[in-house]
Amino acid sequence: MVEEVLNAFGHIDILVNNAGIFTQALVEHLSVADWDRVLGVNLRGTFLCTHFVLPHMLAQGGGRIINIASQLGYIGGQEVAHYSASKGGVIAFTKALAREVATRNVLVNAIAPGPYPHGFVGIRD
Repeated sequence: MVEEVLNAFGHIDILVNNAGIFTQALVEHLSVADWDRVLGVNLRGTFLCTHFVLPHMLAQGGGRIINIASQLGYIGGQEVAHYSASKGGVIAFTKALAREVATRNVLVNAIAPGPYPHGFVGIRD
């Protein structure tokens, strides 16, 4: 994927990690396969896309990475522990990566959408 973009455009300025899947199950009924699939797409997929794009951004002197998380990564949710864990991981990954690469002109942010009746709930660093 990265090579195709580089061949077509010569550089990558922005990466938006927006892939995600969602299923519902109580933890007591959640299969290991569903856990692995949700974590694989939502968290591992974010890592892998970033892992393969980041060296090119660093070599070109900068870039922007935007990860789509979820409010459930902050507050959790009934029947979505696996999804909440994956999006919480995306949030933690975003914060850690931002600290690693900010001085090298790669800005990393996350967006955590979701309907919460009392407005945004989150943690600010």
